[in-house]
Amino acid sequence: MVLRKLSVLMTAALPLALADPPASSAAEITLIADSDGPLISFSHASINASGTVAFAAFRNTGFPFSDRGVYAGSGGTLTTIADSDGPFKALFSPVINASGTVAFAALRDDGGRGVYTGSGGALTTIADSDGPFQFFIDTPAINASGTVAFVGFRDDGVLGIYTGSGGPLTTITDSDGPFEDYNRIAINASGTVAFNGNRDDEGLGIYSGSGGAITTIADTDGPFGGFGYPTINDSGTVAFTAQRNAAGDFGQGIYFGSGGTLTTLVESDGPFDGFGPTAINNFGTIVFESILDDGRHGIFTVSDGIAYKLIISGDELFGSTVTALQFSQFGLADDGTIAFIAFLADGRDAVVRGNFDPVPVNSILIPEPSSFALMVVGLFGPAAFAVAQHRRQR
Repeated sequence: MVLRKLSVLMTAALPLALADPPASSAAEITLIADSDGPLISFSHASINASGTVAFAAFRNTGFPFSDRGVYAGSGGTLTTIADSDGPFKALFSPVINASGTVAFAALRDDGGRGVYTGSGGALTTIADSDGPFQFFIDTPAINASGTVAFVGFRDDGVLGIYTGSGGPLTTITDSDGPFEDYNRIAINASGTVAFNGNRDDEGLGIYSGSGGAITTIADTDGPFGGFGYPTINDSGTVAFTAQRNAAGDFGQGIYFGSGGTLTTLVESDGPFDGFGPTAINNFGTIVFESILDDGRHGIFTVSDGIAYKLIISGDELFGSTVTALQFSQFGLADDGTIAFIAFLADGRDAVVRGNFDPVPVNSILIPEPSSFALMVVGLFGPAAFAVAQHRRQR
């Protein structure tokens, strides 16, 4: 591994005002749930402004896993939003809004599918296969007013993005237009949906819309060859991951914009090897999942051109050590608190809420091989260096 200079561009004149990193006070970390309790195999943690975290999990009732549910909590007793004791066989991909309403997709016992919302009592059906839909794709999204966005495949073969709150639906875009496929959506307070779309002409892109004209944020007509997770804040700024498409260029990055000039947040020309889900909040803070060139897996942010580590594999957490992390584009609150799934060396997995002391990435980088070689050979001799190099390459 050769460490390279971090490539970051931030410009004060741009429409996104980036917040400072969290204050350097003691980190506040809360265990929402872990696999020492009645739930196991957590996924898709999302967080709202009050610090309540929604997630999916299996109940620890034996193997094979069959009892799956959607839950919410803030560090005490959990609320069951819905589980397989009711009409559902499987529940997926919960997201939570400011009022504590959770949207999720589900497979019913009768074979039907749908998108639903709830907060621990009666559920609201947003759309299901009893109506004009056959099935639903990807994670739904929900905004502060309770409007849910989802990708649905209709009985007539049309795939589209729709929004609703339990009544009539609004079509954001569908495959009767210039798109043939959609995935990875997000919605803001005004009902604008950001999405990853595949066009009929085989072009790809990140787009946004609210039921009228579609805005192109970025597409493969420009310098990109593919796109990942979009996220949108209430001002309409969309952040997303993308693959560059220049000849021989396999670089990736995180970029943001609202339909005009794009800004680069961070790229893999530096110590980052690739990027996963990315979240933006209403203060312009962007948090993302990434893997460093040295193989460590973490959650990071950028401010004033400097990349910061929030938590990374190897960090101590709840009496053990982090081995891997899972973050979602709905895992960031406006105050900078994040929610995520942590996988620990002692075998536990945990749902975590945290506001972490930011640590500059440059200060945690593992030395370059030449420096590492000199250090190990000097201390322990050539044999120890060979063993250490083998372990680093595994």
